[in-house]
Amino acid sequence: MNDARPIYVIRVQALPDVDAVRALRAALKVLFRRFGLKAIEVKTDPAPVLRAASSGAPAMVASGAPTDQSELTIFEVGA
Repeated sequence: MNDARPIYVIRVQALPDVDAVRALRAALKVLFRRFGLKAIEVKTDPAPVLRAASSGAPAMVASGAPTDQSELTIFEVGA
């Protein structure tokens, strides 16, 4: 595939009590059918980025910024 269309990298993590594989498959299906975005590579990352706070919610502050530098890369968009 040698075209100039951008490729976006999105890193996601399932919340507790979510079947991650089923949720990812459903999300990819919606992205393809509804938005025309086709997954060209899917792989697991051995180092999870997003950690849950004690309340079970994602560890984010109200502004949407990560709580510390180790959580900075929640998703990446690149060309």
